[in-house]
Amino acid sequence: MISPRVSVLMPVYNGERFLREAIDSILGQSFHDFELIIVDDGSTDSSAACIASYHDTRIISVKNEINQGIVVTRNRGINLARGEYIALMDCDDISTEERLAEQVAFLDTDQSVAAVAACIECVDENGTFLSGWADDRSTVTPDQIRAFLPRANCVANSSLMIRAKILRQYRYRGGRDAVEDYDLLLRLVSDGLQVAKIPAVLLYYRIVNSSFSSAGRSLPPEYRHLRAKNYFLRHALVNWRLNSFCLQVSVSLLRDAARLAVKRLFRLLLGDWPDDNRDKLALQLNRTAVVQLFVRLSAMIGALLPVVNRSGLFFFFPFFHMGGAERVHAGVVRCFHSEKPWIVFTKKSSSRDFYGLFDQGARLFNLWPICKYLYPFSVGLAAGFINRHQRPVVFGANSLFYALLLPFLKPHVRCSDLIHAFGAGVEIFTLPAVPRLDCRVVINHKTSQDLQEQYEKSGLDAALAERIVLIPNSVPVPSVMPGKRWDGPLQVLFVGRGSEEKRLHLIGRTARRCCQEGLQANFILVGAGPDSLESGDDMYCRITGHIDDAAALAEIYAAAHLIVIVSSREGFPLTVMEGMAQGCVPVCTAVGGIPEHIRHVENGWLLPDQDEDAVVTALHDAIVQLHGNRKLLEQLAIAAYGYAQAQFCGDRFCEQYRKVIQG
Repeated sequence: MISPRVSVLMPVYNGERFLREAIDSILGQSFHDFELIIVDDGSTDSSAACIASYHDTRIISVKNEINQGIVVTRNRGINLARGEYIALMDCDDISTEERLAEQVAFLDTDQSVAAVAACIECVDENGTFLSGWADDRSTVTPDQIRAFLPRANCVANSSLMIRAKILRQYRYRGGRDAVEDYDLLLRLVSDGLQVAKIPAVLLYYRIVNSSFSSAGRSLPPEYRHLRAKNYFLRHALVNWRLNSFCLQVSVSLLRDAARLAVKRLFRLLLGDWPDDNRDKLALQLNRTAVVQLFVRLSAMIGALLPVVNRSGLFFFFPFFHMGGAERVHAGVVRCFHSEKPWIVFTKKSSSRDFYGLFDQGARLFNLWPICKYLYPFSVGLAAGFINRHQRPVVFGANSLFYALLLPFLKPHVRCSDLIHAFGAGVEIFTLPAVPRLDCRVVINHKTSQDLQEQYEKSGLDAALAERIVLIPNSVPVPSVMPGKRWDGPLQVLFVGRGSEEKRLHLIGRTARRCCQEGLQANFILVGAGPDSLESGDDMYCRITGHIDDAAALAEIYAAAHLIVIVSSREGFPLTVMEGMAQGCVPVCTAVGGIPEHIRHVENGWLLPDQDEDAVVTALHDAIVQLHGNRKLLEQLAIAAYGYAQAQFCGDRFCEQYRKVIQG
């Protein structure tokens, strides 16, 4: 019998609910030279009947008479595998049609790689997209994976394809509550083998309590990681296989153990620990008697600092890297440039792209290490220093540190903040400090309504909603709409960072689809890099990187026909305002404050905001229609420019902010 190139190994235990979808996703692969080995680990539901209903000769089905656990089940499948490569697959996940083909091509091409994974997207029991996995997307190369693994797992086991001879050598190990997938990766990398990852989503990873991957694993992830590292190191020590990688794992193990010890200590103080939410933890700590005492003692030191802010103006912002929010923050600061205010940056910026926008008369303090690592001392120090001024004014936006500081500022300090959008988490960690805010700025009516509903549900005084003030963002609008060429290829533009909520990969997918259909459309990405796109999609886009020159950026806007936003959440993007001011037609998902300004087929084009496939289809259809109907395209561009001229001019911007901040 001729052996197949690939053996797909699928363990099953009571997986009736999603099993058929998982099997069908393998049988429907574009790569056909495989066998599907299904090992039923003593299921008591209708899983066996579901498997028996298939008559595909590529399926090999065996069953454990009694439930023996995932390690035994996977190893039995490895024993049966005849393929050159073994692809792993859980019974509730979904492989994309090209998964096997892309992974086989990768391993065929690069003989130095022992195993190749793929990026995943998480879906719920209904198949609804939940999120990407940040650690998964940021660790793609073998070096990135090797550097990250000592901290935590960054590879979805169900997305792996491994050379069969290597997996037979290493196999899975451990008991019923083992962390066998993480342990396998640690052993492979420790022995110098390379694990790579295809930077494209080839697997939809199901998040449900009843999944095989969660069965019998009640321990929180941090305990499971701790157990896997401990198990790995014990065996490495016994077998005299210690090396520098083991040292890294040891350091990480000690750090994990210390973190858990601290958590147990804080549980004594707080009564609970909001796992995986540092913002909530900080808010709870901020209210404990121990922290408050420490802050007040630190404030005494802050009051003695031998410097003074003569302006009395303090701004607290998280970043100075590239972003729409950062440009707005810099614009607010420019309204006070003559006073020489102090600006404190409270989080680590990824670049210095927008540092110069803030450095115009103000004094800048990049104090993120102090804010982060010396809490609560840093809060007390700042509070004591600000409180000693006669008439201090503080303003913040998107800063957790600012929210922690507010309760410790004295009544004579005027406090205000800016909320760009509801739903990003800022509205949660600022909620306890709302009574201390003299004024709160929002940029659209939707955020104002959301905040008022939040206040009501949280039992806050209804009068606090009266402190919410609407100040729309502003951009320069030329007196005449820039001339554009309405013939030739359609110019499709995105400007901004490649952060997760921007979903740049959807623009990449659309660009690929348009190109494959022969549609004359040029996709230009400004700011975001190729790592924001799925593998291969960068060839369908022109990626310029960050552009500092305002005149050069204005030229790109002026030449573009469409400004595209496909974000999952937004306030009202500054780049959309800039695009409309230059006569670009906004094509945007209907999120945040966007529908307040964009009217479908009146001054722009609205897209659905949830299902990613629906977004791609709608964006593609919009481009096709506007490409084919240049009269409509020109009408929408004129309407977009007219709206920007009427709504986005910044004559009152500084006047309003000076009134709000200074009172």
